[in-house]
Amino acid sequence: MSTRLFEKWVKTRKPHNCYGCANEYPKGTYMYRISQLDGETVWGCYLCEVCQEYEARYVDCYDYYGYGDLYKEDPISWEELRQEMLKEGSGK
Repeated sequence: MSTRLFEKWVKTRKPHNCYGCANEYPKGTYMYRISQLDGETVWGCYLCEVCQEYEARYVDCYDYYGYGDLYKEDPISWEELRQEMLKEGSGK
């Protein structure tokens, strides 16, 4: 079982790939930074705004997903959420 150690919005200083959708985002993008403890291993990742909202809405806190799975497993809902967020003018 994983334990989140750290999570917050950050403005990136270099390009990063989103763990949820596998898209690359340029430096200066606001992304959700997560650090987790999994057993004895600490690892971290970044989520784009869409994937962070998708995770908050649709992913149970005990569900595991792999790199790019939030988009690959449900591209239609992911794209609908992205469009919804664009209309609302979402942006950190």
